[in-house]
Amino acid sequence: MRMLLNHALLILIATPINILILNCQRLTLGTIVIIGIILLIVVWTEEMHDTMPRILGVLVIIDVLGIILVPMLSRSFRICSR
Repeated sequence: MRMLLNHALLILIATPINILILNCQRLTLGTIVIIGIILLIVVWTEEMHDTMPRILGVLVIIDVLGIILVPMLSRSFRICSR
């Protein structure tokens, strides 16, 4: 859970200048919340269905792409506005 919190804080460092950055930031934070909920369900029930690792893998990939995309977009829009 610490890792998810660190990812969320990394996303919140970038200031949303544009609506695109704001939407990417919200989508990434929502993905982090969904991953956390899935992990909590797996820990509480102590079982994982066959499709759960695939869904979790896809969400983690989307999360990582969002974490890379938001700071890059924020910086590029900041440079373009000067």
